Amino acid sequence: MALSVRKFQLALAYLALAAPGGLGLHTTPTMEKSALRAPSSYWLRRGDSQRIHYAKVDGQAVSGSSSPKPVLLLNGFGVGWFHWERTMRPLAEETGATVFAMDYLGQGDSWPVDCDDGNAPSEQGLRYSIDDWFDQTVEFIEAVVLPSASSKGEQGGQKVALVGNSLGGLLASVIAARRPDLVASLALLNAAPLWGGNLPGWDARLPGPALPRLVGRFMYDQIRAPGAIRDLLARTYSDASKLGALPEEIRRVTDESEGGHAAFASILWARPASIPKAPKVPKVAAADGEAADGEAAAGGDFYDALRQTRCDVFLLYGAEDPWCSPPFGRAAMRALQDRQKTPGPLAAAGAAAATTASTPLAAQYVELSPCGHCPHHEAPDATTRLLARWLGGDRKALGSGATGGATGGATGGAT
Repeated sequence: MALSVRKFQLALAYLALAAPGGLGLHTTPTMEKSALRAPSSYWLRRGDSQRIHYAKVDGQAVSGSSSPKPVLLLNGFGVGWFHWERTMRPLAEETGATVFAMDYLGQGDSWPVDCDDGNAPSEQGLRYSIDDWFDQTVEFIEAVVLPSASSKGEQGGQKVALVGNSLGGLLASVIAARRPDLVASLALLNAAPLWGGNLPGWDARLPGPALPRLVGRFMYDQIRAPGAIRDLLARTYSDASKLGALPEEIRRVTDESEGGHAAFASILWARPASIPKAPKVPKVAAADGEAADGEAAAGGDFYDALRQTRCDVFLLYGAEDPWCSPPFGRAAMRALQDRQKTPGPLAAAGAAAATTASTPLAAQYVELSPCGHCPHHEAPDATTRLLARWLGGDRKALGSGATGGATGGATGGAT
């Protein structure tokens, strides 16, 4: 089935107009199962000008066992760490891993200090784009998730397992491609294949011009209208009864926002992720204008990022997702097939460059049904079991899948 990028762009535009109003969250909501709540903390970033909120569950404390590799959960657009609340603690209990979840700057409870809707000194020059969230997440991994290695100025062989939903899946893939020294494995849940409105006339850095500010304010207020949040969430879940108190909690916290209008405008105007095209041409044979081995052409996409990953990848897709549907997941699986013949990624500054994998890389694709865009929230028990098996190395228990990039899939809940 051919994929229509235009169709997805239209869907993304609709999300921008009617997405859940979590873009301006300034306090962490209380979900319906308080027993699952993870302890919250703040990491001060950029000279203490930004307060980054995160939650952490110590796997050894809750399970009695310990996994050497921590897990970082990356949420989708318009929500925050709390969207993982049904999965976070159970995953730590199942695996013994220390599990982190972090709010991106401008979402959840992560904001510049003294935030004033784009006007505070701490907000000047900020841009709420996926490239900026890439920088934030890499710094968070180095400074918080891998603190002992970070304090020595090196990673010491330690890596993190990334689990990302929607936008978080795209972000996780970019991190794995550009910083392979940090990533042990990927699990992508209905990953978004593109991001960034890239509207003309502004570079998305605060404070914005009058027109973007006006548009951002209008749209942000529209998405907070009564019923708008629940209506959109109901469209993305296969069973709206699984939403629980999420829409009401999002509505409540958006009322307390101090930077949502400016953040929403910046997100609409921000550019797509900086992803190099997967280099395939040997340097000796590269023609003018072509990417050589060790170089990269600009303008790559989600699938280019996947081709440049050098870790095991698990694709878990809710079969009833109307936005990031299974055809996108199967296209991602085909991109992973190319990894054995694609040169390694171009590492970011300070990271050692990787080369073509010398051992087969595992890739596995599973569809979960009935389930929509957010498997970890709509089907948390099945998703937790599948993720625990993946993180524990039990590939066969996941169902039909692949090692080295073969296609395949399994439909149905985990047992």
